[in-house]
Amino acid sequence: MGLHLLAGRATPQDVELVRTLGLLPCLGPTAVNVLETIPQVAADLIWLADRASPLTRTRAVAAMCRIGDPIATGWLLRHATDGRHPTESDAVQIAEAVSLADALEEAAAIDNEIILTAGRLLQALCSSDGYPARPDEYHDVCRAIAAFAVHAAEARPELDLLAALVTLTEELRSGPAALLPWSTGEPAATLTRLDRLIASPHWPPVLAEARRSADQVTRWRAGWATRAIARPFPDRASPGEAVHDRLAIRVAVPDPVRSGLVETRLLVNGRPVIADAFHKGLPYQPEDLLGALEATDRPHEVRLAEAYCTEGFCGALYVTIARDGDTVVWRDWRDPDGTVTLPPFRFHAERYAATIAQAGRDHGWEWPARSLARKLDRRLRDQPEPLTAWQCDLGRVSARNEEQDTVSMSFWHPRHPSSWDADDPWLQFEWVIPLDGTDLDAQVAHLADRLRHTDPKTYAKVVGGSREYADRLGFPWPY
Repeated sequence: MGLHLLAGRATPQDVELVRTLGLLPCLGPTAVNVLETIPQVAADLIWLADRASPLTRTRAVAAMCRIGDPIATGWLLRHATDGRHPTESDAVQIAEAVSLADALEEAAAIDNEIILTAGRLLQALCSSDGYPARPDEYHDVCRAIAAFAVHAAEARPELDLLAALVTLTEELRSGPAALLPWSTGEPAATLTRLDRLIASPHWPPVLAEARRSADQVTRWRAGWATRAIARPFPDRASPGEAVHDRLAIRVAVPDPVRSGLVETRLLVNGRPVIADAFHKGLPYQPEDLLGALEATDRPHEVRLAEAYCTEGFCGALYVTIARDGDTVVWRDWRDPDGTVTLPPFRFHAERYAATIAQAGRDHGWEWPARSLARKLDRRLRDQPEPLTAWQCDLGRVSARNEEQDTVSMSFWHPRHPSSWDADDPWLQFEWVIPLDGTDLDAQVAHLADRLRHTDPKTYAKVVGGSREYADRLGFPWPY
């Protein structure tokens, strides 16, 4: 309370004591608030940011963005992202405070720290973190990306720099960044530079070292970057055909240091239509979307994306898919909570079916745990007896991008509540399965065998239902 009362009343004589108190995590953010009200305090905010807890550092960075001091601006350009991966809103604030596009364009040569900072900021601006990316929130983002692509060749090869290059290349081709208001020819030139940088012989040694790292996230990032580099992009088709539009499907996987989800991006004539029409949620993952895209003679409506705050609150994106002779038509776009302005699209039926089939066969984007989850899920849906024998219904087998060494299998007992009388008890269980380093098919067989011989309720954890239901079914309630 004493620190709160000092805000707006503190004098330069109070600075040393306030910044020292800011080293305590519980007082750091309040100390930053006080320091920001004292004139000529940029050097002290830098002192605190270099020593304090992550939250205090974040608050100190935000304060330096607001005060506009040249000392703070110089530090932000080189150190604002040291040891951290900013959120999109933080990246916008920092990029505006340091005039990122101007800083990159005006210098003939730029030091390594500035290029790395720019790469981390642009990666945060262009990639999702569980929410749709809005790179246009930074008004000079096109200039900044183009200038970064020019200067990145000057930087020391580091995994963070490669991650930024890989992310920007993906987003400029298949994500919201492809929709930015670029000048004519600028995105193609920028992509050419990025492609050349990624193809540089500097990266294999960097990736090899990262794969040997003691830090598991570094190893995951090395695998992610290696897979992303090896995967070809779909051709950017132009709407030059007289009759048919062209569909391409790209599965995009975010950098494991970010909390984004795997996205199934639908490119029509080279344009990402979900990002174009819907800014409130991300495209679904391939296992939830690809099968629904298949066209039949009977029209059916498909939900392509749901708002992060759920459809009931904020809407979703729907399209109706119908087969009309040798043509597949996407029409009647709608969002229950808004307006969709996309036109109908018409695809050649055989090419359309081949595109969806190819996307279903493409698993080059998967990390090992994700492949294990897919194989185990398929095994248990084709052969449900190992679970049904224990009065269990399979929920979902999944693997999270930010937890790449484990698989999660959820199931219900006695069965899924949607198929059960409302008065009857039910519980949801989760079994967390670590990768064991063996062949994936062999591990799937081992897991299925374990399910067959040992009741999974004895080693899985209760994660859903209620205390009353747990008591009635004879299980301890964990909460």
